[in-house]
Amino acid sequence: MKNFNGFLYHIVRYQKLEVGDKLTFGNTPNKFSEKIFEASFQVGELDVNQLVHSKPFKEFSGEEEKETKRYIYESCQMLRELILEKVRKEEFSKRPSRLECIYCTKSFEEAKQWIPALKRMHPSQPPLQIVKLKAKGNVFEGDGNLMLRNTFSLNAKIEMARQYWSGSNNPKLSEVLFVGKAEVVEILEEF
Repeated sequence: MKNFNGFLYHIVRYQKLEVGDKLTFGNTPNKFSEKIFEASFQVGELDVNQLVHSKPFKEFSGEEEKETKRYIYESCQMLRELILEKVRKEEFSKRPSRLECIYCTKSFEEAKQWIPALKRMHPSQPPLQIVKLKAKGNVFEGDGNLMLRNTFSLNAKIEMARQYWSGSNNPKLSEVLFVGKAEVVEILEEF
């Protein structure tokens, strides 16, 4: 983790921001962790586990199929984040928690590289804006490309977490975890 005082770029997904908004990260759960840990999966009166045991997949309605796919994807995402947090706490405790940080990039161009992946991964929660932040705090840069593979074995996920937390001098998809105080200084793009 490095001390940082400068500009970062953030893709806003949960609530639009305005120039002058002040943000603090590092002591409480972020919106991403709240979302993944509060997710529930139900269709009508049945939770997804009951649903998949109630009839053959070929008889699923469109809503039942969509909710089952969402359950599979978000469960893999939850498992990934739990593994990342476990490895961080045990082997890289000085790194910022992904569950309390804000996800940023070092440039507007790097932020734009994330847009297709975020639209694909979260079609119901698409990006809203890209903002420029004046930030003072601590940063860690990892390779976000390691986060895009959810279906590997547990052992492979643990090894990928170690690679992620080891940091990268040449990430395929830069991901900067920031904890500290920031202010929105510019809205660069709105979707």
